Amino acid sequence: MRRAFATVVLVFSTTLAVVAGAAPSPGPPKATVVIYGQDPSAGPAEELRALVRTALTSEGGVTLVDAEWERSTFASPRPASWQGSLQKAQRLLAKAETDLREFDLKSAEANIAQVAQSLEPYLGLREAVAIDRERLHLAVAIGHAQRNEPEIDRLLAEYATRYPGLAPPEKKWPPDLFKRLENAAPKGKTKIEISAVPAGAAFVDGRPYGNTPVVASDVPPGRHRVEVEAPGCFPAQVVVDTNGLSPTPVALQPLPSVSLALARAKAEVPLDPALLAELRRLAGGQADYLVLVLKKKGTAVELRAIAQKVDDESPRYAGDATPAGLRLLVGQWRSYRERPPPGDGGPVPTWAFVGAGASAAAVGAGVLLRLVAVGTENELQRREGAMTQSEAYDLHDRAGAQALGGSILMGVGLIALGGIASYVVFNLQEDEP
Repeated sequence: MRRAFATVVLVFSTTLAVVAGAAPSPGPPKATVVIYGQDPSAGPAEELRALVRTALTSEGGVTLVDAEWERSTFASPRPASWQGSLQKAQRLLAKAETDLREFDLKSAEANIAQVAQSLEPYLGLREAVAIDRERLHLAVAIGHAQRNEPEIDRLLAEYATRYPGLAPPEKKWPPDLFKRLENAAPKGKTKIEISAVPAGAAFVDGRPYGNTPVVASDVPPGRHRVEVEAPGCFPAQVVVDTNGLSPTPVALQPLPSVSLALARAKAEVPLDPALLAELRRLAGGQADYLVLVLKKKGTAVELRAIAQKVDDESPRYAGDATPAGLRLLVGQWRSYRERPPPGDGGPVPTWAFVGAGASAAAVGAGVLLRLVAVGTENELQRREGAMTQSEAYDLHDRAGAQALGGSILMGVGLIALGGIASYVVFNLQEDEP
């Protein structure tokens, strides 16, 4: 009898442990912070982002996406503007051309040197190609007028490397310089293997080569600027030195330019649906929630959160951009997120699923034990007369213990199922009007 009861208890506890271990235990949702209403890449926005992330960590009940991914996706800085430098270079080029016509070679040389200095950070960019070619044309003409042969050779080699196949205007050079340009071209060709994520249009020294991945196979050996322009991203670029020994691999990652639209968003105007759709696309599977933080006047901020997988947007919570103020806003959002759905007394707790599974398993185990008891009784009847009285008593006790254990398991399981079912039904109905 005791052995049978111990078997029943072991079966019940093992079943409960297995079911509990198999029960789902989802982790906390992931969130990413998006600052708008000011330049999200600027220092004040970075400080606000850090404060919000700290508040979410302590009060939000969420995990956070990688901070560097968040910054590069929603707060990538605008590349340095080249317009001022190029405008300055154009003005200096005009002066240098005037100086050359007046044969003021010293002034022309000085102006060309300043043009080269202004263009240096942007050599090879599409926007700088025309000005740079004009610089080289004038610089070669000035060198020819000064009879500075080493400088002419250097400039011709630079032109032939960066702009192969593009002839300079004949009006600025004597005829003999065109022949020297052909001889100045580096020998052989090199390859640049260009890839980018996301994919985009590839350029080498301003020349288009199609969409990535692509191989630029006709590039002269030397220094070149590779640029990739992808939709919705800032252009990505890098300067590489190539040679004829092996292809030069270039992998670029254009960063999203959504930070420009976020900086332009105004407090009094609802967030543009197209911008919101772009934010959700960029977040993709990285985050379950977009936590949008609008910087207003002074220390005032506004916080709201948008779910990625379901159409759910929290109310707007207004407060101060202080650690305590942000913790309060995040706590309000958490209360909203964990609220019972309308018409629902709340989500069914995990213990109810575990208990229901264990109870069902107990009922099943009880039925099985009752069937085993029936088999034991049948064996007792079949062997009647062939057993000693002691063996018959033992077999009869075993059958009784199995039947009793099965009844206990079935009873406990059914009672537990009934209780859990009553709780769930009551829980579902308690908020109904």
